[in-house]
This record gives sequence, C-alpha cells and structure tokens, in this order.
Amino acid sequence: MILASVCLTCGGAVSGASGADAGTCPVVAACGGDIVGTWTAASECTTGHVTTRDANGCAITNTYTGVAPGVSGTLAYNADGTYTDSQFSTENQSIDVSAPCLSMGDSCAQFAAANLAAWSPQCSPAASGGCTCAGSIQAGFHQFGTYSTSGNTLIETVNGGTPIAFGYCVQSTVQGTQLTIIGATAMGPMGGDTKYTVLTKP
Repeated sequence: MILASVCLTCGGAVSGASGADAGTCPVVAACGGDIVGTWTAASECTTGHVTTRDANGCAITNTYTGVAPGVSGTLAYNADGTYTDSQFSTENQSIDVSAPCLSMGDSCAQFAAANLAAWSPQCSPAASGGCTCAGSIQAGFHQFGTYSTSGNTLIETVNGGTPIAFGYCVQSTVQGTQLTIIGATAMGPMGGDTKYTVLTKP
C-alpha cells in the first residue's frame, strides 16, 4: 500500500515540478534583484499534481488547488550570505484514490482514516470505484543556512544539506517591495507542482 505524497516546502519555500495546473496562480517570471533584508510571508500558491503508484495498481493523485488559505512567518537574507527561514502555511489538495487501493473491502472513510489522516480529508466514492477526497495540511519549519544569487537564480543550502536552486524576482510595489520565489523540479511521469511564494517588506 502506498500513501498519498505530501510535498512540504523546503529551501526558500518552493518544491515540485511540472504537471497539470489546478487552480490559477499569479505567474511571475524570474527577474532577480536585491534580495537582502527581512521578508514577511504574504501569500503562497501551488499548481500541479503528483501521482504515486504501487505494483498492485494502487494510484493516488494529489492535486494542488491554488492559493493557500493561510501563510505566516519571515524569511531573512543577510548581507553576509546567511539566511533564516521560519514559515508556516496551510495547503489544500484534492486526492484521487484508485479502486485497487481499496483492498479488503475498505470504504473510502476507512481508507482515509488509515492512510490520509494527516490531511483530515472528506472522502466519497468515485464512479471509477475509487474515492475522491479533499483535505488540507499545515506545513511549518524553521531552518537556516547560506545562500547566493546569480542572475535570476537563488541558491540556498540548508546547514547540513545540499544546494537547491529557485527562480526569484524582486519588484517595487505601492505597498513596498515584493519578493516572489518560484520553484519547479521535474518529476517525470509522476507529474509535479510549481509553487509561487510571495513575501514583502516595507
């Protein structure tokens, strides 16, 4: 039995890949800019899907449903090349469970309780014989490390970890300065997601 994949944020709050869009995110192109300062989380939006399968034909597809209903925290990029990231968010997903996942006569509710509890999903039978579920999960972390920028690319290395590259764009707005961090990592036939994290400072 496989569990629905949970894609938590990493590095500058972006992970994932290509895949069919679900919901509409305000697409921002990477443009670079001066990233130094302390930024406050303003919004987060994720599109795409990830499918996991096992040898018995059980397939679970998590589809990201656009704008996160809640974000908070800060991300500080220091002039000495270090950063500290403390962010929290609630992510919504729809979860499609194929019929082979329901072994031993499990109902959708029983399967969800045993395998999708972290999402607290509401599940109902699907015409395909599987289940259609909707749920949300809270993701939070506090981490620190080093960073560098090159053109439109931000590279973060969590202490003890490996470098992760993101697109980024710093723009002036009427409210102040806005930083958008963009991430996409190809995951082949599994699909994937693209996440846009928006932070601001006065």
